[in-house]
Amino acid sequence: MRCYAHRHSDLFHEYCRDDLERCDVAGLTVHWENYGKHEGRSTDCLAPSPPPPPPSPPPPVPELPDWELRCYASRNPDVLDAFCPQRHVDACDLAKVQKHWQDVGRL
Repeated sequence: MRCYAHRHSDLFHEYCRDDLERCDVAGLTVHWENYGKHEGRSTDCLAPSPPPPPPSPPPPVPELPDWELRCYASRNPDVLDAFCPQRHVDACDLAKVQKHWQDVGRL
């Protein structure tokens, strides 16, 4: 009957004084027989709430075509210096330029 009281806040307050350890089980049983059953109240314990779903993964970051990566490097001197020997766009390490764009440039 403690589940009955816990499920219905009016009964929990009246028959348990807001403390499950202090429930008047006999009084709750009488209430159930005389009123609760006919009102369609449930005596079942509340099921725990399911955990929230995990957050959705971020959308994949698109890969830029080589020509766009070279353009990105040529417009950003720090990228050109870091990933393109002799500051030549045709010599760029495009994988590193792509990573830089994903991590820093597109933000």
